[in-house]
Amino acid sequence: MSETRSDWSKLCPDLLRSIFGRLIISKDFYRSRTVCSDWYSVSTTCVPTAYPWRILLDEDSTLLFDPGEDNIYEIGHPELDLLKTHVMASCSNWLLVGRAGLNLYLQNVFTRERINLPECLRLAIENSSSCLWINERTRDYVVACSSKQGCLFSCKKGDVTWLCHERIECAYVTYKDGKLYVYTFDRCIEILDLSGDLLVQGNPYRNHPFHIDDSHPKSVVITSSGELLIVVTFKGVNNRYTNIIRCSIL
Repeated sequence: MSETRSDWSKLCPDLLRSIFGRLIISKDFYRSRTVCSDWYSVSTTCVPTAYPWRILLDEDSTLLFDPGEDNIYEIGHPELDLLKTHVMASCSNWLLVGRAGLNLYLQNVFTRERINLPECLRLAIENSSSCLWINERTRDYVVACSSKQGCLFSCKKGDVTWLCHERIECAYVTYKDGKLYVYTFDRCIEILDLSGDLLVQGNPYRNHPFHIDDSHPKSVVITSSGELLIVVTFKGVNNRYTNIIRCSIL
């Protein structure tokens, strides 16, 4: 009697949604959606747990602290020495990883998938302002990093070299919808359209410096509605707090 083999990729969408709904552990949800394109498509109609995880790098593994379940999960990376590795940025399940003497690469913390980036000797691994955006389905990505001198570099999927944006001195950078938003050393915001390496004309933030104390770490953030924020972190003797500044020029 011959055995009937089931094709897991052909499960009906309602059944798949039921499966995803029972995956209460986030890492199982994200791993399951990588089974095939049909599973990924159905997973986009489900809502996973929407809170950030804390990621700790051990010698040869990644420790993921899930605050919703108050639990720590360990994912081994025996091929890497993570204590010598710098995580420069993150997006969804992906990390932008750098290590002295080696090229930058993207690493999926759940599936261990790795995407190597072009070589660029001028990039700063430590204390670099960096940002990452990646589409999990198509693997399209955009990466931007600064050099020690503040020169801004970017690359996207398909590029064989990094693009140097010499006109901008970058202190902090973020990305949204095809544009880089750069907080410059003169405390202004420049907007760079990556489709043509052009500074956006009519940028309302240009020539409007934001007078913020340079002694504190900062990051530039764009909300889902497109509002631009500067996040400043203050460190006290026994605590740390954050000040969020809305970039309004009115």
